[in-house]
This record gives sequence, C-alpha cells and structure tokens, in this order.
Amino acid sequence: MKNFILLTILLFSQALIASEIFVYATQIDELEDLFNREKISSTKLTEMQYSDVHRALRSTPGLYLQEEDGFGLRPNIGMRGTSPKRSKKISIYEDGVLMAPAPYSDPAAYFFPNILRTEDINVYKGASTLRFGPNSIGGALNFKTRALSNKNKFQAKLTYGLIKKYSLLANVASTSRLKSLVEYNGNSSDGFKELSNGQPSGFTKHDVLLKSQWTLLKKAKITHDLKLKLSYSNEKSHESYLGLTPDDFDYKPYQKYLGAQKDLMTWTQKQASLSYNIDSKNKFSSKLYIHEFDRSWDKFKGFHKQGLSLEQLTNPSHSEFKPHLLSVLKG
Repeated sequence: MKNFILLTILLFSQALIASEIFVYATQIDELEDLFNREKISSTKLTEMQYSDVHRALRSTPGLYLQEEDGFGLRPNIGMRGTSPKRSKKISIYEDGVLMAPAPYSDPAAYFFPNILRTEDINVYKGASTLRFGPNSIGGALNFKTRALSNKNKFQAKLTYGLIKKYSLLANVASTSRLKSLVEYNGNSSDGFKELSNGQPSGFTKHDVLLKSQWTLLKKAKITHDLKLKLSYSNEKSHESYLGLTPDDFDYKPYQKYLGAQKDLMTWTQKQASLSYNIDSKNKFSSKLYIHEFDRSWDKFKGFHKQGLSLEQLTNPSHSEFKPHLLSVLKG
C-alpha cells in the first residue's frame, strides 16, 4: 500500500513538472470596456444602411430580437435572457437622454429612436447598466445622433426599393465657436401585405433634427460648451394585430382581412434638450430635456353592431357566421 501511494505521488509530481502553465493578462481599460459596452460603429451602420433596428442589432451577441411587423416599427429587444416584448426590460436612450415617457413608465408607448439618424449604437450589459435606471434589468441601448462638423457640408440620399428611404443632411459651421446640424430623414413603404379592396397597408415616417453647439470658453485644456437639440418625428402606419387562420395563410399568406382596413397608428413626438458641458481632466455634463408624445391607434376588435367578434371570425366552429360576415364586409 505504501509503495502504491509513493508511486502515485511520484507520477503526479512528474506530470506537474512536464506540464506548462500559461498566464494571460490584459489591460484593465480593455477589460472594463469589454465588460461595460459593445459598440456598433458608424462605419458598420453606413455599410448596412438599415432602417430596421432589428437588422442592425442582429449581429450583437446577447441580444434577443422578436419580429412583429417586418419593418422594425415596434422593436422587441431583450438582453441576457429577459423578455424581448416591447423592449420592456431594457432602457432606450438617445444621446444619453431617456426616450421613454418616464423612468417607471410602460415602455409599450410605441416610440423608438430613428436609426436613420443614428451614427453609432452603444450596447450596455452587466453591472454598467445600474446607472441607466429601473427598467434596465437586461441592459441599455444608447443611440448617438450624427456628430457636428467643423466644416460646411451638405449631403442628400435617396434609396428606392421595398422601403423607400430619403434623407437630407446639412452641417453648418458658422464660426469657430458656433456649429449646427440640420437633418431630415424619411422612409415609407406600401407594405408587403394587401387588402382585397385596395386600401393602403404600409407606413410613412418623417423625422427632423436640429443640433447646435456654442463654445463659451476654450482655454488651455478646458472647454465649456452649450448644446441645443430639437427634434420632431411622426408616423402613420396601417398595422394590425389581426392575423390569418391556418387555411387562409396557406392559401394567401400576404393577405389581410378586410376587418383590418381601418387599423391605423398615428403618433407625433417632440423633444428638446439643453446641455452644459465642461471638457477637462474631470468632465462635467448637465442636461435639461423635455418630451411630448401623442399617439392614437385604432385596432380591430369586432363587429359590434352586427354582434360578431374576432373569435367568431377566426374560429372554424363559428362557420355559420361567414356568409353574414361577408355581406357585412362588402356592405
């Protein structure tokens, strides 16, 4: 027994001597940056040219995306295993300003920053989300709008396809201390679903952004800036929660029932922010902002005057209602 124990110790010692131990190290800044955020750069966003935020975020690890309308009008984003429904477990920011109506409000307000005016996106996960408020259980997204330029620039772009995108961008540098940006983005589509009576089934979005920066003081390594941001956005979309029965989907998957012809979402959003920044060895920033959001969504629930419900429309056991239902729709 003693010989066996001695032999085991000897073999284990030889294995340790023969093996190699590798120690890897990295800089603390790199480790913290990896832990705190992932960045989708302006170069990538320019290459992708997506108007659907789902497609832009698809390559980011740890994000869960759920399609709803096919155009990204109502994004559903989850992080770290949380529910993606209405992005309710993450916080959405633009230029460091919360986009939800209030920190504790329901995120299903159906407003989301326009990715067409976004220069880059920061994705925050882990402990770094503690600074982003109570709805950041999963994480946070910060959309950064286009930066101001020191030179006068003008840019126009038109893309035509299933989704028509058009934008106008003007950077104006009036003086060495004052620079401004005016940007317009619009996108629209006729939709990939259709109604038999020819009613519209697509959407239209418009977005106007104005940014200005005034350098109050620039001396040595200290800069004092005052920044103003004004924005107006609106949307009109013929989207519906009304789906198809399995038989109707197999026959014609892109049709919409006539009951959805009056389903319409309209909203307008206005925002203004004023920030004071000190850029030195120790940075300081203070922001004052206001949002105004108004929405209206007419959704099909049933034919109340005729006593027909959505269940009677889609449930095969209520087939006796179909002849009467067709006469109601045609009438």
